[in-house]
Amino acid sequence: MKVKEISQMANIAWSPATQRPSYLACGTTAKQLDASFNTNSSLNLYDLNTGQTNLEMKLTATIESPARFHALQWSGLGSEASGLIYAGCENKAIYIYDAAKLLAKASDSLVGTTQGLHTGPVFTISCNYLKANFVACGSSDSEVTVWDVTNLSAPIIPGKKLSLGADVTCVEFNRQVEHIFASTCAGHCVVWDLRKQSSIMTISDTVSRMKTSNVIWNPHVATQLLLSSDNDLTPWAQMWDLRYATSPIKTLEGHQRGVLKTAWCVHDPNLLITTAKDSKIYVWNPNEANRGSEIVGEFPSYNQWSFDLDWCKHDPSLVAVSSVDGCVSVYSLLGGGLPPAQSDKFSQIADSFPGMDIPAVVPQGASPQPIRLRNPPKWFARSAGASFAFGGRLVSWNNQSRSVEIAQVVTEPELVERSSQLEAALSQPQFGPYCQSKAEAATQPSDQMLWQYIGANFAESPRTKIMELLGYSTTQVSSRLCPAAPETEGVTAEVLAEKMANLGTANDGSTGSLDPSEQFEMIASGQSFDKTPETETAELEGEGEASSVPVSLEVEVKEGNNQGLITQALLVGDLESAVDLCLKDGMYPHALTLAAHAGPHLFDKTRDAVLKQVDGSIASLVGAVVRGDLTTIATTTKLSNWKEALVAILTYCSNEQFSQLAETLGERLEAKGDSQALLSAVICYMCAGSLEKCVSCWIKTRPSTNKPQDMQDLVEIIMGLQRSLSCAGHSVNLSEGSTVSSLLCQYASLLAAQGVLRTAVSYLNSATQGEMAALRDRLYRALGYPTGTSTATPATPHQTNQRRTSTPHAYGQQQSVSMAYSSDYHWSVKRLWLHPKVEVPQFFLVKY
Repeated sequence: MKVKEISQMANIAWSPATQRPSYLACGTTAKQLDASFNTNSSLNLYDLNTGQTNLEMKLTATIESPARFHALQWSGLGSEASGLIYAGCENKAIYIYDAAKLLAKASDSLVGTTQGLHTGPVFTISCNYLKANFVACGSSDSEVTVWDVTNLSAPIIPGKKLSLGADVTCVEFNRQVEHIFASTCAGHCVVWDLRKQSSIMTISDTVSRMKTSNVIWNPHVATQLLLSSDNDLTPWAQMWDLRYATSPIKTLEGHQRGVLKTAWCVHDPNLLITTAKDSKIYVWNPNEANRGSEIVGEFPSYNQWSFDLDWCKHDPSLVAVSSVDGCVSVYSLLGGGLPPAQSDKFSQIADSFPGMDIPAVVPQGASPQPIRLRNPPKWFARSAGASFAFGGRLVSWNNQSRSVEIAQVVTEPELVERSSQLEAALSQPQFGPYCQSKAEAATQPSDQMLWQYIGANFAESPRTKIMELLGYSTTQVSSRLCPAAPETEGVTAEVLAEKMANLGTANDGSTGSLDPSEQFEMIASGQSFDKTPETETAELEGEGEASSVPVSLEVEVKEGNNQGLITQALLVGDLESAVDLCLKDGMYPHALTLAAHAGPHLFDKTRDAVLKQVDGSIASLVGAVVRGDLTTIATTTKLSNWKEALVAILTYCSNEQFSQLAETLGERLEAKGDSQALLSAVICYMCAGSLEKCVSCWIKTRPSTNKPQDMQDLVEIIMGLQRSLSCAGHSVNLSEGSTVSSLLCQYASLLAAQGVLRTAVSYLNSATQGEMAALRDRLYRALGYPTGTSTATPATPHQTNQRRTSTPHAYGQQQSVSMAYSSDYHWSVKRLWLHPKVEVPQFFLVKY
């Protein structure tokens, strides 16, 4: 379909492929006149003007030419990408224009000429496709010359001049071999070798007697060329191979009259265009095996000859065609375009012939039809390709090589490195050093705190370590409650030495009665030498008698107290009534003492009554502790005192109750919703062994980003929590569809995309269904492992290095954590969980 149109009788040439945008050069053709009989000559450069949806092309540059053109070529030689334009003219000269200067409208755009160096008009020109500074041309009297545009003083004679005495109608350089070109003259085709400076072959069909007028080389096969004839008696084209030059290897028959011009597509050797005197423009596949099926497309016909055509070098789907009706058309092989403008040719002729009658019915050309190729062009085929495969592999190929390359693409090297570090830490028996290093490297205080709490479970006494992190160290609290006792005065070394020197002497007779052994005992006990054991015994007995208090048995009832009644109740053994009277008088120590003597039932009753009557916040804590009612602490304590509540739970709860109460406290903190409360809830969930809630709550404290590093941080926390909970005796079971399972599945997919398949599959071994199981099976296949539920699960890094087993134990008992390795040894670690117990005094009544 026609996409652009120019009203000019011209020879045409497209700009080189390196030129952006593409331009079309149009030089006024010789031996042709338009309707106005204008004899001027010019070289015009047109822009395709693709931004406008019309047939007009934008005139970018123009220059007057000394003569009209027989041939036009645009090569890539020059200081810029625009190259040089060569014009073969009717005044026996070649004019060379610098396209860049011409586009810049410079006055010195004409950079060379061969005027006066030819015997006749220059009918044809061909630029060397491999060495652009060489140009071959053909003139009258069988003259064929080659010019070096860097030195136009003298031509290069390719060989002995032919004595055919006719015009050279076409010259064409070989596209594969730089020193080979061909020319046509007097119905013969001559192949020249510039290196030998002679002709190497003359081709002529003696059977069909076809008069060759045009030649073109196969762009992909160096020894093949196409010969065509403009003779109406032989309107066909023949394809020859110089290796078998006795006869043509194929004849293309389809035109009814002589072929005027041929053009072979450089980008697809299966596309060849011919234009002939029958006003037909055919698209051929010269390599078609079936005879008679070579025509694969046809251009729209407008009942006018087309004498010149050229493929666009930048966009091979565009073809420019110049016709004798003074129209240059640009067609697209891919369809689309606009209907041609109906230019009034008769009106133009009438302007030159006044008084001429215009016929009522103007002959119209055929209706425009789109060009439909039988097969898609080769430039649509991919010259290279790449595809990502599972596991971060990139498969690539190109048409310059017969091999397929498979490369491993790693887009997140930091993620892979950190994953390797995590795997190395998980394979070690001690995970505490890794937690310590993560806490030291943390940049956020919240991350540092979380890693410290995770590492606490790997300490010798986990509960004590957690209490220290909460700010309640047992040693520090005890030192504040029990100040250090004053040092007792003892016997100094000097006094002891002096007394040792006096052993066995009787200075005043006070120790003379003592034997040496008794004297040493007195020295060791720090007693004075002036006191004998008998004296000390007598002193002690005297002190005991002096400290005895007489028992009061007042039974008289006085107003304001019940001491008389209490005495009477005690005398008769009614301890329960005595306890009630003590409570009424506020004598709580007496009441608790008597209740403890009466038995556990009365003691519990009295204790509860005392706690109800005692004022102050400490009473509720005392009551919860002595009654073992720690649920009240977890559910009613102010959230600002969550640390104290967690410490109390850590101190007094058994292992069975601890997880539930710590989780309850965490739920209260999570419901509060602020960032600090969420971090506190994470600690509570971690202590409770609730991995799912711990991770879900921790995610709420993080910004919602999709960075791989954030996913790595999250997985490190998950694996650290899982390892710490297993070490603490908590069972860790990941259910399908849970938050943790989904995150591990995403992380495994991310690792698989980086090519770390063995590490990725280690996070999916527990999967039984859903997307985790599907991903695991895909990883198994990529690693060459058997799949299916009936086959054995392959060993992964976690399993080959270590099999971690743990069972819950009471915190008040010794716990043995065993770790078995694939090597032939076994070791165990003894760990004692500290669990303070509240001792309840037991009293019994003894009858005498």
